[in-house]
Amino acid sequence: MTTAYKNIPIDFAAPHDPNNEYDVQEISIGLWEQLVGSVLPASVRVDPPEITHILIGSLRDGRLRVVEPIQVNLYRESESLVAEATDLNEFGFGNNQSEAIIDLQQTIAELYFSLRDHKDRLGPDLQRVWETLNRTVNLMNGT
Repeated sequence: MTTAYKNIPIDFAAPHDPNNEYDVQEISIGLWEQLVGSVLPASVRVDPPEITHILIGSLRDGRLRVVEPIQVNLYRESESLVAEATDLNEFGFGNNQSEAIIDLQQTIAELYFSLRDHKDRLGPDLQRVWETLNRTVNLMNGT
């Protein structure tokens, strides 16, 4: 998706993965600073917009495909940014949005395989998480 700010085009889309219907979209802080610096005087400070909710459509694991976007809440906790998939009760942490999302994606992928391998021995809470995860994520063919 391309939009414009003060007639300067901004490409918000992350690199497109043809295997996924949904991609994480964000504007980098560096791009934001370049954009703002090019149209505003140096004495004016404008912080990037705070993104608090996103949908992720990839787990960065070639064995898995997200078939239903995973809703993620983003918030600051002390010095870290937290990405929380509330339906799965899983968290990712990082110094910025990208790091937190990548950590969450890796955590969800690991959770998928762990719950799949032990699905016959799960308690009620983990069984609910497995059902949600199994509905949201599919194994790719041949894995």
